[in-house]
Formats: sequence, structure tokens, C-alpha cells
Amino acid sequence: KDLKALEKLFRCDESKLSIVDRQLLLRNLTISMTDEDINTQQDGQRRRGSDLPALRIGRIVISWDSYLKPCVDIQVEDVDVLVEFDNLMLTKTNWHRLKAAGFPPDMLLMTSDDEEESAS
Repeated sequence: KDLKALEKLFRCDESKLSIVDRQLLLRNLTISMTDEDINTQQDGQRRRGSDLPALRIGRIVISWDSYLKPCVDIQVEDVDVLVEFDNLMLTKTNWHRLKAAGFPPDMLLMTSDDEEESAS
């Protein structure tokens, strides 16, 4: 379910995975609604959600030190965030629509203590 939501909302111009260097590089990652029209105030035209990403990251570098118990380092560059309000009360935004579509995905975090309890 979460992967389908990510597939629907994420776009990336370039991705490189180096297994030897333990590094993932993503360029121009955008997160946007692609199936809803968004009315922009700038020029009064109707545009697709992909024209107005809620989040755009120019470059992401994810590296890790080990495959057994990785410690992950994430570096981001050139970040743009768009918050677009959908109503006059300023209570609904484009990020609410992204949440309804499954972004950010629900995460399950386990500590080493949790793993020991589930094993017994």
C-alpha cells in the first residue's frame, strides 16, 4: 500500500545506487498530486498537480556505513516547499491531500528491545 502511494506521488529525474560505495543519489525529487487539478492564483489557469509540487528537492544523497546495522546519513540540497491553502479558513492545504493519498507513509520503528521481545 505504502509503495503504491509513493509510486503515485513521487517523481525523480535521476537516481543512482552504488552498492559498493553504499550510497543512493536522487536528483530533482518532486512530491505532488498528479490526479487532481489545482487552481492557481498566479495566472488564473487550471494546472495539473505535477506542475506545482508540494515538495521539490534538487539533490538527495543517502549513504550508510554498514549493511548489518546501518547508520544512515541523509544530505539534502536545494529544497522548495509549497503550502497551498484550499479554503478561506486556511485549514485545508495541499499537504492534507497528500496525507489522504498516503504521504508520508506510516512507518514502523523498532528498537533492539522491541526485536528481543517479539523474538521471545
